[in-house]
Formats: sequence, C-alpha cells, structure tokens
Amino acid sequence: MYQTSTLVCAACNSVCLTCFNSTNSSCLSCDSTTAFRSYNSTTNSCLCSGGYYDNGSAVCQVCPSPCSTCNGGSTLNCTSCVTGYTLIGSSCRTTTVTCNNYYYSGYCVNTCPNTTYPSSSVCTTCVNNCLTCLSPTICTSCLSSFYLLPNGSCLGSCPIATYAYNKQCLACPQSCSSCVYRSALICITCSATYYLNANFECVGNCPTDQTHIVVESRCIACISPCATCVNLTSAGCLSCQSGYIFFNGSCLSNCPINY
Repeated sequence: MYQTSTLVCAACNSVCLTCFNSTNSSCLSCDSTTAFRSYNSTTNSCLCSGGYYDNGSAVCQVCPSPCSTCNGGSTLNCTSCVTGYTLIGSSCRTTTVTCNNYYYSGYCVNTCPNTTYPSSSVCTTCVNNCLTCLSPTICTSCLSSFYLLPNGSCLGSCPIATYAYNKQCLACPQSCSSCVYRSALICITCSATYYLNANFECVGNCPTDQTHIVVESRCIACISPCATCVNLTSAGCLSCQSGYIFFNGSCLSNCPINY
C-alpha cells in the first residue's frame, strides 16, 4: 500500500493481498492460493473461501471432515456436510438419529441446554447474545452483561426511553423520555409538554400557586425561605415561610435597621 501523505509504502492488513488502507476492510484483492480467501467487493474484505474457516490468522483453515462448510474447527461447527452425511444440528452424521425428545451435539437429550432452542427435534444454537430463546430472533433471557428488550433481542445497554431492571429493558412511563431504576423508578427527563418535579416525576403542569418556577422543563421549588417567588434568587420572593419577614423581595429573620 502506497501512502500519498508520507510517500512511504506501508504493509496491508495480513488478510489482504493488495489494499488501499491498513484495515481488514480496505482490501483490493485476496490471496486465494495460499491463504484461501475470496474477495467481497461489498465490504472490501477477504473472507474465507468455502470449506475453510477463519481462526484469526491470515491463512484460513480447512474445515474438519466431514464438514463441507463450517464456522469453526470442531466437527460440531459444521454448516453443511460432504456427500453421504446429513447435517443434524451443527454436526454431520451418516445416519439420521431418532431421539425421544431432542438431539444435541451427537446425543439425545430430554431438554435443550442454554444457548439452544428446539427446532424439529434438534437443539439449534441461539444467536444475538441469547442465553435462552424461542427462535433465532426471539430471546427469552440474555447472556451475562446483556439486557432483554421487549422485542426479544439482547443488547449491551438499554436504549432511550427504557430502563434496566432484573436483566431486562423495560419501557419508561409515557411521560418520561428517559428514566432509571434506583430502588424505585424515577424519571430523568420528560416527554414534550411534561415537567420534571422534585420527586423525579413527570407531571402535566407545575403548581400554579407560584411556589415553583419552570426552568428548562423542570418544576423547581422556590428557594428557602421564600414561600412563593418570581425567580430562584434570594431577592425573588413574593411571600415567606413561617418565621421569616418579607422585605423588598427577600425573606429576613428580622427587619433591618430603621424598619
């Protein structure tokens, strides 16, 4: 690869034969003879050819027999089989295995283990970070550090307008645009036309008795010792809490000299 900015030839990524950058998605051609990689023009990458799998090195590794294609180096990683073998689950077998319940990795089992789901009497691998699932796209629980969404997918963090609770992402109340669970559910920001009050609740209106001021969609109580106010300063009071005396917009413990 020739770098026009430095006028220096730099090495391509190890999976590329020729390239326009140093990443594995910047290939222009691939080594199909010794590395067994084929060029993907959509992603500008060199993928392992049929019958080979990627183990992280520059050279693709041949799939173990009797796998025809595979996604790993084990005979339990087959995705298709050579002639004379049948793909059952993710392994290739010469004869069809009949199980009373389910077939999994060469054995008959009563129930499918975690990370698999029953499909035509075969335990098939779940995807998308599922611990348990009903189908390839619908999880019922997630692997550690992932959260279950209402649509059955698993994500590393909960999206906007949902909150994490018991390893699930649950919807915030309609009035909240973002929320969090901290021993109780509290709103962080509110949806349009709602206001966040001191109890971290989103309400339709702030109190109209001048005990609160609206600041950036938040209902904020007048600062003590104001009882009612026009702004959140010590000189913005309209009336005072018990035990204080009103004077020129402020609430004092005692009247000033000459008053």
